[in-house]
Amino acid sequence: MKKPRCIFISLMLIFLFVAYTFVFFEIEPFFSYIDVIELLGIVLALPCFVLAIRAHRAEDRVPWIWFLLTAVLFLIGDALWAYISHTTGSDPESPSVCDVFYLTNTVTCVIGFFLFSIRQKSLSLTHFSLDSFISLFAAAGIIAITSITPIMRKEASTIAIATQICYPIGDILLVALLLILVFNSKPKDFFRTSRILMLLSFLGMFLTDQFSFIESSLGVELNPYFEPLWGTLHLLLAIAGLYDASEREEELKEIGEDGAVLAESSCDTEGERIRSWARGFEYVRIVLPYLLTFSVLAYIASKHKMQDIYSLWAIVLFILLCFRQVFVILHNRRLLRALQKSRTELNLKNKKLEQMNEKILHDAEIDFLTSLLNRRCIDEKCEMLKPKKNSTDSLGLLIIDVDFFKRVNDTYGHQEGDKILQKVAALIRGCIRGEDLAGRFGGDEFIVLLPGASHVAVEHVALRLIAQARADVSLKEKQVTLSIGGASWSSYDSDYTMKRLMKDADDALYLAKEGGRDRYVMHKAWVIVPCFIDVL
Repeated sequence: MKKPRCIFISLMLIFLFVAYTFVFFEIEPFFSYIDVIELLGIVLALPCFVLAIRAHRAEDRVPWIWFLLTAVLFLIGDALWAYISHTTGSDPESPSVCDVFYLTNTVTCVIGFFLFSIRQKSLSLTHFSLDSFISLFAAAGIIAITSITPIMRKEASTIAIATQICYPIGDILLVALLLILVFNSKPKDFFRTSRILMLLSFLGMFLTDQFSFIESSLGVELNPYFEPLWGTLHLLLAIAGLYDASEREEELKEIGEDGAVLAESSCDTEGERIRSWARGFEYVRIVLPYLLTFSVLAYIASKHKMQDIYSLWAIVLFILLCFRQVFVILHNRRLLRALQKSRTELNLKNKKLEQMNEKILHDAEIDFLTSLLNRRCIDEKCEMLKPKKNSTDSLGLLIIDVDFFKRVNDTYGHQEGDKILQKVAALIRGCIRGEDLAGRFGGDEFIVLLPGASHVAVEHVALRLIAQARADVSLKEKQVTLSIGGASWSSYDSDYTMKRLMKDADDALYLAKEGGRDRYVMHKAWVIVPCFIDVL
């Protein structure tokens, strides 16, 4: 979506540049038809909305369909306004058919934002905070003073006055949308490009309406200067839709099916930048209700000429009390941030401590060279795996010795000797099952525990291991082979012990080495004379 975004942003900038060139230099006949040129900006918004709708997933398209309807209604209203004004030579009188489309445009915009808020978990219409309510209450008072009161004083029909009053009421709804975006968004979500563009679009709709009321109240001709801006507000909202589609896709990629975050949404520098903006953003959210309240208070004080000392004293006291409240809020927020920072640092330290404990536990059980279990861990596992009486359990055991290992160290050095041990460890891991345990018994000796294995299964593992050692090129080059002694313990042998199993396997290994190495000898617990198995 990057290319369409760039294209429509470029078209919007070109449109504004050309339109304001006509306005500032009063280039005729374009200056006289600037309201018609405004329609071009709205027309550009329509394909942009269509692309934004198609870019979203099916469940996320509904709000942007309503925003598209908003742009269409505004386009029809503006087209009718331009047609009537240029054919009759004067603006349409209220109420007119244009008012229907303009007011419906505001309603559809509010519905679209309502649906957008429901979809976004970071926005909540039900969580309308006290700060939001105070700000909306104060802003509604300012709009009532600057817009509704002058309209009520006009000499016009009741229907005309009611129609005109609907516009500032729509502006109050737009202010409510702005306050929801400002107060009910998390900082990391608020500073998304889509949210900022949406905020600018709603703010532009509100301000252009207010300037229109100021124009009509003061009799100043400001309309040509706002016509190009009106033409781009819906295009700006459509571009926000393109950004929202991209951001939504990135968010879904970072979240797994179970809702768990799979990746960090931003790098450390990006996160620090957002946190820096968020601190300033918090100050704005704190100060805004007081600023709007002071504005209303200043207007009332000047309008009603509250100039006696007691009235001024009360106003100053109220202002100081508000400042005190602001400082208390800021101080509490600093304490909260310090607490959150301490908690984060504590969590990091706990995590590092857990990692260190895991490493210590790992080092206590694992041989650092071969990554097999060490002697101490093997001894513990032997006691856990020994067959229980009156059961069908069995346990096989192999003791493996690397033949001529001393010669390898003396001839090729200890580094090559370590590589030989690592290679043998890898061969052992490849020949055993998942439930089997392998460890380094010490020096060049290895041990394998085979839970549930009969003497036949033990024999199979040993023969396979010797065969693979013979086939390995690196071992063959250094004339390294394996001698293996094996034993098997069944629970039927009630007098058998783990110590005896170890001794039997070790005796079998001794016989294998005495018999010429590179072979396997099996010692069966129930057979008095050992059984030699030579795989040569």
